[in-house]
Amino acid sequence: MKRNRLLRAGGPILATFLTIGLAAPWLAPYDPTEQLDSVAGRHLPPLSVMAAVEFDHGVWKLADRVERTGDGLLVERLGMETRYPENEVRNLDDGGVRDRRVFVLGTDKFSRDILSRLIHGARVSLMIGIFSVALATLIGITVGALAALGGPILDTVLMRVVDGLLTIPWIFLLIALTALFSTDTWMLILLLGMTAWPYISRLTRAELLTLRERDFVHAARGLGASRTRVFFRHMLPNALTPLTVAATLRIGTLILFEASLSFLGFGVQPPQASWGNMILDGQSALLDAWWVATFPAIALILTVISINLVGDGLRDLLDPRTR
Repeated sequence: MKRNRLLRAGGPILATFLTIGLAAPWLAPYDPTEQLDSVAGRHLPPLSVMAAVEFDHGVWKLADRVERTGDGLLVERLGMETRYPENEVRNLDDGGVRDRRVFVLGTDKFSRDILSRLIHGARVSLMIGIFSVALATLIGITVGALAALGGPILDTVLMRVVDGLLTIPWIFLLIALTALFSTDTWMLILLLGMTAWPYISRLTRAELLTLRERDFVHAARGLGASRTRVFFRHMLPNALTPLTVAATLRIGTLILFEASLSFLGFGVQPPQASWGNMILDGQSALLDAWWVATFPAIALILTVISINLVGDGLRDLLDPRTR
């Protein structure tokens, strides 16, 4: 990795986002679905600091300024001042109220904290990308191995099916499938994984057809090794290098597909946060509240670029012809 500039560039960025995603429940400052005060907290700019006043029955209001008075609390919010008696405020202290809300990246139209949603969105987007690619790789290796080693008839049938699937535009197929099924996170992983395997299956078939004629495979068969042992011991491990690179690059593609589906309203459904539906929330307020869509878009771009850099770096690292 020290000698590989691509891995040095993309590895730390990707590792940072993976760490953020894994530790999201502990890193997020607030609940990503919390709508504390949808009136005073709507589209607050980054670095906003508001006092949080708790009233009876669990009602919260955000205030620009609070001041403790002799008989209660003076609250300034929405350009108006209101006095509340002591018995109506549950979090009084000597300086006003005990609670503050610091919105580092601002809030959206429902007063939800952008930073918390961004952190939890990293968890959702990366989980969907990684697990869907793992499923697609498993299916692709199975189909590709059957096509390469199962005889000419099975090869022809499977590859014609793969060719037919590759002609279908992915985004329209996914929109149709997500419209038919309820799209929670695991269903989205299943749908993406079930539609992303044809490319991997063709790559697997091509690698195995090449390896099947190599001298070390013929030598293993000559020594009496079974077909199963030859496949798992000699052919599959040698085919994993290009498959690993292809799968890594596919993660970025599927993250973009998930973001596109969520942006169109067919992916991760609110109030659960994903980068795609966060960009959708900010689409209508790009001029007034640019931060709502800008920060998840930056996170999405950095993640996909880092994944592509890592994939290219792995290709250079694992391919002996580049050494």
